[in-house]
Amino acid sequence: MTEGPKQDTKRIELTHVPVNRPPAPSGERKREGAAKGTRRPEGRAGTGGQKSPQKSSQKNLQRSVSGNQKPGRPQERGQGSSQPGRRPARPADGNLQKPAKVGGETRRIERIPEERPKRTAPSDDIRRDRKAAERKPTQRKVNTDQRRPAAQRGERVRKQTRKKRYRHLPLVILGVVLGIFFCICLIISGTYGSSHFLRGTMINEIDASGMTLTELEGRMRQYRLVMKERTKDGQQTTDLITGDAIGVKVANLAQVEGIIEKQNVWSVFSQMIFGKEKVYKIDNLYGYDADALAAALKKARCFQEDFVDPPRDAGLSDYDPLQGFVIVPEEQGNQLDYEKALSVVTAAVDALEPEVDLDAAGCYLAPKIYRDNPVLNKLEESSQKYARIHITYTFGEEKEIIDGNVLCDWLDMNYDTGDVSVDQAKVDEFVLGLKKKYDTIFGKRNFKTSYGKEVVVSGGDYGWWMDYKTEQKELYDMIRRGESGERTPVYFQTAAAYGDHDWGDSYVEANLTAQHLFVYKDGMRVLDSDFVSGNESRGFSTPEGTYSMTYKERNAMLVGENYETPVSYWMPFNQNIGLHDAVWRSDFGGSIYKTSGSHGCLNLPYAVAKQIYSYAEKGMPVICYHLDGTQSDMTTPQGPAQQAQTVIDAINNIGEVKKDSGKKIERARQLYREASEEARGCVSNLSTLEAAEAAFAALQ
Repeated sequence: MTEGPKQDTKRIELTHVPVNRPPAPSGERKREGAAKGTRRPEGRAGTGGQKSPQKSSQKNLQRSVSGNQKPGRPQERGQGSSQPGRRPARPADGNLQKPAKVGGETRRIERIPEERPKRTAPSDDIRRDRKAAERKPTQRKVNTDQRRPAAQRGERVRKQTRKKRYRHLPLVILGVVLGIFFCICLIISGTYGSSHFLRGTMINEIDASGMTLTELEGRMRQYRLVMKERTKDGQQTTDLITGDAIGVKVANLAQVEGIIEKQNVWSVFSQMIFGKEKVYKIDNLYGYDADALAAALKKARCFQEDFVDPPRDAGLSDYDPLQGFVIVPEEQGNQLDYEKALSVVTAAVDALEPEVDLDAAGCYLAPKIYRDNPVLNKLEESSQKYARIHITYTFGEEKEIIDGNVLCDWLDMNYDTGDVSVDQAKVDEFVLGLKKKYDTIFGKRNFKTSYGKEVVVSGGDYGWWMDYKTEQKELYDMIRRGESGERTPVYFQTAAAYGDHDWGDSYVEANLTAQHLFVYKDGMRVLDSDFVSGNESRGFSTPEGTYSMTYKERNAMLVGENYETPVSYWMPFNQNIGLHDAVWRSDFGGSIYKTSGSHGCLNLPYAVAKQIYSYAEKGMPVICYHLDGTQSDMTTPQGPAQQAQTVIDAINNIGEVKKDSGKKIERARQLYREASEEARGCVSNLSTLEAAEAAFAALQ
């Protein structure tokens, strides 16, 4: 084999000049070593084989160079490196040795490796890395930092150093912020807790969280009491009483303020964080104005007059023509007992109740008697006897009826025993009402005269005159017996008719001014005649008025203060004043009454008196009046025959002579003496009178 020409290889020894550099801090060396990513010897990897001495020496050289290279100065790629892509190693003095040129050729310069210093014990990081490598022997971790430029590796080291230096800075900042926040909270909570209730504070079921004492009182003033009330028709309605209206306030101020005084910074802060509820029970927390509450209750709708309907007891109904008396059910109404309602409302306000039912609390007045009351049922049964009564009074065209409708007000109901009685006072009052309404005695009348003129006649005792006391008793007894029927009142005196025209159509009309009278029978005028009334000059004037004929009598003896005068026909109407014949008068009418009148009676001619007597009846009206413009001077004479007729009638009236016939005999003799001479001559039975006188004398 032919060998080529040999090149002269010169061995150049490079002397490593150590550079005096200040030793790096141990921590920095550790960080720098960690940044470099110290590699484990290859001999410990794999199956434990050894490296070749050449490769080992080359690596040692690279480590030596790289270890002496200054940071920040990049090494040119391809120089001083036996491996492609590797950066040349920097000598220990920091200067790169340029390759020597021999014979125009560039020769490789070999560095004489210096002795490695004795290795010290590996650092904690190296031991940790070794243990990690032992746990993962299958793959070797390559430190990529050795493949990067030194400047980049240095920058990375600085960044890692800064990171390690400030890695606790966020925790420090957080701690400072928390401390400041904690201090602020303590300050705020201390100030807040001195005037506000803590979170979760409950005072008598009031959530006072975050409230001041004033706000708590304002919250208490929001209290409203809803009152459930009853309407007239039994429905339910509501009304309100507000805390402002009754002046709600904190009454037990000392205990409430004591809650705030017990709060401190730590309790405030703990409540802010944990919010545990704290319940306080304070007696008499609420205070209010009792007078304001009473006034507010009185102003409530339930006490207004137009809203209230009082309760009504069950009772008997008014009379019903079909059913009589029936039980009317009770009515509850809606009238409150003020004192009881005030007590219930006060208790509700004291207990802070949101509502109160006045009906359920029994504040309403209730009826005392209900429809199922046994006494009431007995009353109903007893009253039916009176419901069937029907009594009728007839007053002309008018009727007065007593039935159940009237009796319902006259009955006295005994709700203790169930007995029913008639109120005597109500019966008496009813009868008095009838008397006042229908009695016409002593009243005034508008009378239409036979002259066609109407006059007002006052006075007299004619008319209806009820015996009301007797009638009251009889009516009361009739009702108690449960009797019905037609009833006529008991009268002292009756009249011809009811109403304003009570004199009827049969009466005697006497015009005292004209001294003339008229007699009507059943509406027909049957006679008229002159008369002589009372003597005006002696004060015996006949009084006007409407009178009732008291009775009538034949052959009566008129007795006065100084006279006794026999008459044939006597018809009194005003006590001792009446109509009668007057045989001693020869003329009637004109103005005789003014100077030669009677003692008050109406003197009539014998024939007229006899005729009137035939029409006269007890109770017949006699109406005496004055009518201006009707006076007359004309008279009516009475002949001797008429005068003698009175004597004749008196003698015939003697009859059979007995021991008691003396008055009759004496009267006839008197009439004969008073008759005129002409009249005496007309007496045809004078012998009868004389025989009677003889017989009476014989009896004596």
